[in-house]
Amino acid sequence: MRMLVVANLVLWLAVQCQAGPWPRAEGETFLSVSLEAPLVQGDGLFTLYGEHGLNDRLTLGLDMGATRQKMQKTVVFARLPFGQAPGGMRLAFELGVGILRDQPVIRPGLSFGRGFSLSGRPGWITLDTRAVIFQDVLHGDYDADFETDVTLGIETWRKTRAIVQLRAGVPAYGDEYLKIAPSWVIPAAPGRHLEIGVTAGLVGSSAIAAKIALWHSF
Repeated sequence: MRMLVVANLVLWLAVQCQAGPWPRAEGETFLSVSLEAPLVQGDGLFTLYGEHGLNDRLTLGLDMGATRQKMQKTVVFARLPFGQAPGGMRLAFELGVGILRDQPVIRPGLSFGRGFSLSGRPGWITLDTRAVIFQDVLHGDYDADFETDVTLGIETWRKTRAIVQLRAGVPAYGDEYLKIAPSWVIPAAPGRHLEIGVTAGLVGSSAIAAKIALWHSF
């Protein structure tokens, strides 16, 4: 019985966050508006991310990002869970289409995740990996950027959550990168949370940016 309660808590925690293999409940919507601002110099990044549970299995979503100068990406996607591996690992497939840096893209992806309990506190870990496929207009063939996010989260105190995310990428053109993004999520009101954190480059860049985001579930 205790394990069932922990599992339900973990599922609730995980589906409040972005991405991951857990589907949104039918009729449930999640929105996140965030701003990452470099601490030294550079352009800030504004993002809008949303998910909606069309039914108990199919989740539809929107992923948008922009700087002050221009829109960087607009991708709509659908996510469908397709199984559960031994040990409680959840699996899901995602397919997105849209515009990235003024080019049409297709964005297939896979998500893996599972919940756990650490000293009685529920937590979760997810791995989201995506390929952003686009046409090379100079050569006429297709190429892809590859992205992977590993996210570890745990409930800490009074329903606050500590999250650490590693973001890795292998662009078709440009340098590989690795970033770390720790953050703190604080309940603000029923269905609403405030996320405060930083993003720091580990490989490919040493830039540091402050992040603030508002989450809303309804």
